[in-house]
Amino acid sequence: MACNTGISLSPQLDGKTLEFRVAALLNGLAVMEDLQTRSYWDHVTGEAIHGPMRGAQLSQITPLRYYPAQRAVLRFPEAQLALSRPSVRQRVLQRMVLRKMLGNEGHLPFMFEPSMGKDDERRPRMDLGLGVWWPGVSRFYPMDVLRQRGSALIDTLGERRMLVFVDPGSTAPVAVHVDAHEHHWNGDELVLDTGDLIRDMRRVDPKGVGHPLELVPQIFTRWYGFSATFPGCDVLER
Repeated sequence: MACNTGISLSPQLDGKTLEFRVAALLNGLAVMEDLQTRSYWDHVTGEAIHGPMRGAQLSQITPLRYYPAQRAVLRFPEAQLALSRPSVRQRVLQRMVLRKMLGNEGHLPFMFEPSMGKDDERRPRMDLGLGVWWPGVSRFYPMDVLRQRGSALIDTLGERRMLVFVDPGSTAPVAVHVDAHEHHWNGDELVLDTGDLIRDMRRVDPKGVGHPLELVPQIFTRWYGFSATFPGCDVLER
């Protein structure tokens, strides 16, 4: 989504492993094609939208997290970091196009325009934010509104309560299930009224024991992409 998208989907379906490639654009979003059946798949939801597999659903493994390289090494000391060596042509392309696409203001390359429908004008097309969803409900949390709300809030989507906050380590937003009703910042830690702390992307209980956060389905992306994927979605207001 020009280009702040991270989704992890399992290629396993009915006991078979599918192979995928990017085959098209729809609403400014990449559409995947599996090489076995030539079906087209939505790369955000994992649903087959055209072809023999239409209606089939890939399962999401876990929402991806964004870490700067230095932060990733501290969080995962055994991790291996992959560094590419772009060609001269690729470096020119990165300087001219990709930096604009990945920046906060964003940039939509001209080849995306023919694939796009009518914009949802409730937010500017290139707004960055966190999109959250599960069956029947979806909501977009614009980054500027999150900042105005103190970079953290407790919200209810459907019947599920969640904490939506901007992680100080990565400066990226994240949404997690919580039982809490209130919160406040203590430096880089979030203190919940349950006695838990959110520290370094882990939940620390009152006994000091760390637990993985329970992430909800989410994507850090642009407004145009989320609103096209989930038309009529809710939007967090100021």
